[in-house]
Order: sequence, then structure tokens, then C-alpha cells
Amino acid sequence: MNPCLIAPLALSILWTSQSTKTSPPLPALISVSGSGAIDVDPNVALVSVGIHVEAKTAPEAQMKAIETGNNIVAALVKLGISKQSMRTRSLTVRTVDAYGESKEPAHYAADNALTVRTTDLSKVGRIVDASIDAGATEVEGITFGLISNIHANELALADAVRNAKAKALAIANALGGTLSDIYDVTEAGGGFVSDRVARLESRRPSTSILPGPVTVSASVTIRYRFLKRAR
Repeated sequence: MNPCLIAPLALSILWTSQSTKTSPPLPALISVSGSGAIDVDPNVALVSVGIHVEAKTAPEAQMKAIETGNNIVAALVKLGISKQSMRTRSLTVRTVDAYGESKEPAHYAADNALTVRTTDLSKVGRIVDASIDAGATEVEGITFGLISNIHANELALADAVRNAKAKALAIANALGGTLSDIYDVTEAGGGFVSDRVARLESRRPSTSILPGPVTVSASVTIRYRFLKRAR
């Protein structure tokens, strides 16, 4: 027999046997999602204040807004807030329509917005007072949050895993079986919700700010192997 004819035949048989191999079927699985959340005390605050001024010319309006902003910065520095903790968020100048309902000639309005960051939450009320005393015309918002949510997120994830397992156990029991080990797990997302609804109480003699908790959430998707109970 010609050996040159045998080799291709052997290769053909080998390729055919390999190509007919299929992946093993998935085991019986129970897939569940779980969510967890934890409330923690905030440790950082952002205070946003606004300045609105009007003048006959655009440069005059701009200068008044800038000067008022500088006055606020100086007042906050005296309070112990560093300039590095302050940011100018926006500065705009616009024309106010002429001869509207007020029948006044055209003039200009300028708006200056400043955000102040502090980790001393006891100063939030004093930041508000000092800003208004220095010329701020509105408090646009007070947001409480976390410098780092790593530890809180770990606790929320643990809560999410417990929630997912409780669901899987209930499903397995309803199906007349039990859970085996975990097939796979995926973190499905999460985050934290800052408290923007800080309560302000009687601005004089000083504004009292009462922050609420920050909610940190997490979610997971877990697939467990399912074992049917023997009858």
C-alpha cells in the first residue's frame, strides 16, 4: 500500500472527529439579581452661591459682579476657607431688553456663580451667611457627599449579595431543589445619591444646616448551580 495515500485519510478522520466535538451543555442554573444600599453620614459639602447685578453698561455690570465675587472670596478666607476650595462656576453678561413693561432703556445684567467645598460641615451655615453678607443674591444649592465611598460601597455590595442569595434560595426551594455553588457573578453597577435637600433654618442670627445621609447603592447578578432533590 502506498503510504502517501494513508496519511491524508488519517488526517481527514482526525479533523472530522475534532470538528464534531461540541461544548458541554450548561448545568441547570438559577440567575438572580440583587441590590443593596446603605446610608452613611456625609463628610464633604458643596455650597453654590450666585450673584446678580445690573448696570447701564456691560463693562460696569461685569466689574460689579467680579468685585462682589472677590468680596465673597475674601469673606470666606477670613472664615478659614482656602481659595483652593473655591471655584468660579460661571460668569455671564447679557442685555436686558429695552422698553419692556418697565419702559426703561436698555441696560445690562451680570451673573457670577461660585462653588465652595468644605469638609468641615459645621461651617456650611456660616459659609451661607458670609456669602450673603458679602453680596451674594442667592444660594443655588447645598450638596452633601462623600470624599470616598469605597468602604460604603463594599458594605452595599455585601448587602446586594445577601439579597441575591435570598432570592435564589426561594426560587430553588419553589422548584423542589437546592443551590450548589456559584457559577459566576457580575457586579451590575451602583453609585451614591448625594443629599441635595439640606434644610435651612432661620438665617439669623445664623443659618443652621441639617444634612441628611448619603445613600450608597450596589447591585449584582449571580448564577447558582441548581440541584434537584432526589425523590
